[in-house]
Order: sequence, then structure tokens, then C-alpha cells
Amino acid sequence: MVIFYFEQDFILLKVDSLHTGKVDLYVTIKESVPEKSLHTWNIGNIAVYGNYNMDSVAKFGSMEGKKEKRYTYIDPGNTYKSNTFEKAVALREGQVYNKELHNLTIERLMNLNTFRFVKMAFIQAPDSAARILNTKIYLTPAKKQSLRLELTGNTKSTNLFGTEVSLNYRNVNTFKGAEIFDARVTGGFDIQEGGEAASPTAYSLKAELNYYVPKIIPAFIKIKTKYSSYIPKTIFSPALELYRKPDLYTLRSVRFSAGYILKRGKTIEHVIKLFNLNLIDPRDITPKMDSMLAEDATLKASFEKQLVIGSRYDFRFNNTFRTDHTFNQAFDGVIATSGNLASLFISANADTVGAKQLFNIPLSQYIKLQADWRGYWTINNKIYACQPGYCRSSFCLWQQFHYSLFGAIHNRGYQ
Repeated sequence: MVIFYFEQDFILLKVDSLHTGKVDLYVTIKESVPEKSLHTWNIGNIAVYGNYNMDSVAKFGSMEGKKEKRYTYIDPGNTYKSNTFEKAVALREGQVYNKELHNLTIERLMNLNTFRFVKMAFIQAPDSAARILNTKIYLTPAKKQSLRLELTGNTKSTNLFGTEVSLNYRNVNTFKGAEIFDARVTGGFDIQEGGEAASPTAYSLKAELNYYVPKIIPAFIKIKTKYSSYIPKTIFSPALELYRKPDLYTLRSVRFSAGYILKRGKTIEHVIKLFNLNLIDPRDITPKMDSMLAEDATLKASFEKQLVIGSRYDFRFNNTFRTDHTFNQAFDGVIATSGNLASLFISANADTVGAKQLFNIPLSQYIKLQADWRGYWTINNKIYACQPGYCRSSFCLWQQFHYSLFGAIHNRGYQ
């Protein structure tokens, strides 16, 4: 708890140095401290002003606004739904002013990623004897739509050279609930120069959509945010992908996932995909590719039309943003399943891989565990990285999951 008008300069430290080799310290308050700084203050009315700018000040003054459970929402343009900020506003009418809740409200609003500025003002109520602070929250929205074009080039140790073009579109506050809609279309190619290439050229085309809602859907699922600066989000992610090697095959993939993103401060993030679907459809397989499949039974089993339907959980820890520590680390752990629950309701004529089908498509069944840890040491202004990793799966689709199983530790130095 913090007394609103109290300042650090009001504290006086008295020193008694008459003792031999020792001093006595006495912490007290200066006599010149204003009376109102010695008392606690309570939160009064809370008003949230949406779409605030200097030109809208006059309009706000003449509006009563809509009363919600925790605040009154005032917005002449109805830029946001009035109940959008129920989780973000941590202050409550009638409670004692608390600096931590003050800062938490600002952090939560900014972490919605839909505002350019968030400003809070506390105004003493006309009745000074009541020690009430009326609270005003001014929100200045960010640019609603943005378009970005990216061009990247890459080289790989397998003598592959390529380029990739991405067009990114973002719409914030899509349906007036601080939602974020991201769309990304990517196209690229790789060409192999030198060496023995199984397929010298590859083309890829991908379209991805991500829709973030700053609340849990459905509403009956309750997740306590406590003092987290991040509000839980629901995410829906459809995607289409085409990967083509003209002399080998064409691979099509249709994906969809729905789940939640939960962050605990800056370092910990949980990504829970309750529903994770991927339809993999190989096409245009050439005789050259058939000969490769004939030599590798495992590759042939995985290179068939398959349906992945299951769940996935990602745990991420990252404190590499710290600049005042010698050692930082990042960890990414994954648990994913497919077909285990669905297979309980699907019968099969034989106990073989691919025997269980849904809509005449073989159902993939597996349990996947993956871990990736990275450590970073700063020594003499150089950063040294250590990166062991692990992946284990009862059945891995090589065309869907690109694993890195590190048998040795990788050390890298950066100047």
C-alpha cells in the first residue's frame, strides 16, 4: 500500500554519532510534510475514455458514458465495446490507492497491443474531507490497420540458396473488443548449387491467419490472472501451405488450431492448443521419388495422406531480455498428441498403421516430447551460447515436424 501524496523526500534520517565506533539511525518524517500526505486515500469514480486525443476533450466533457461493473466507459465514437477492459482495469472503486495496482492497470492496457498511449490521472474529489481520488484513464488507440512487405535471403550448409517474400497485414481492434487479426502470405524458393542434390529446386507458398481475442472463450472457463501484466488470450490459427519439388513431389497441408496463450510476467508463457488439426496431402509423386520411398520403409509410411488431430502444449521460459546479468537462458518444451482420443471412437479392421481412418483419411497416432534449452554467457562483452536439445516421438511425420536432435553441445560466440 502506498499513500498517494507521500514522497520519498518527506523522509528524514537522523544520525546519532556520539557513540564510540557506532552510530544510531532514526527514521522520521519532516515537520514540513503537508497534512494530506500523511493519510491514505481511497479510489472514487473510475472513468475510461476511449479514442482519446486533444480534439476529443470537449466531446468527452459533455458525455455521461455507460456504467460497467468496475468503471464508466466514455467514448463518443464507440471505438471499443464498453466491457472490453473489465480484466485490464485492476483498480476498484472504494479500495485504498495502491501504486502496484496503478502500474498493473497501465501494463495490462498496453499489453493489449492496441494502444499508442495510456495515461492515468487521479483527481481529488470536491469533498476534501472524504480523501477520495476520482480516477480517469485516457486511451489513445494505435493505427487500426497496417501492411508490411518483407524480403529475406538465406543460405544453408547444404549449399541451398534462396529467397522469401512475405506480405503481412494486421488489424487491431477488429470487432471493437481489442482483438488482433494477423494475416501473412509467404512465397519463396531454394536452389542448390554444387554437391549432389536429390532435388535441386524447391518452391513454397504459405498463407497464415491468427486471430487473438483478449479473453477466454467460452466464458465459463475461469483463469485467475492475479497480478500478471498479461491478460489471457484465445487464439484461432488456420493456415494453408504448399511445398513443391518439381522432380519429386508436391506437398499440401491444411492446418487449424484453437487454444489459449497465458503469460506469467515477461519470462514465462504457456501456449495451450486444445484442438490441433493438420491434413497432409502428398501429390504428384514422380518415379524418382517412388524409388527413394521403395528403399526406405519408414519414409514411405510417413509420406502418405494423413490426418493429425490432437492437442499440443508449449511451455516457454526466456529471460534473455536482461542486460545486467552474466548468464541468461531460454527453454522451450512441447508435449503434443495425435489420434489418441479420436481413436477411441473409431474402429479398425486391422491393427496396423493407418488402419483407423476419419473421412477415409488415415489417422496419425503419436505422442511427441520436445525440449530445447539455450544458455547464454556474457564474457568480456562477447556472448557464448550453449544449445542442447531433445525430441522423442512414437511416430514423427518428417514433412510436418522438423526436428533437431543434438547429440553434442553447440557453442557459438558473438561479438
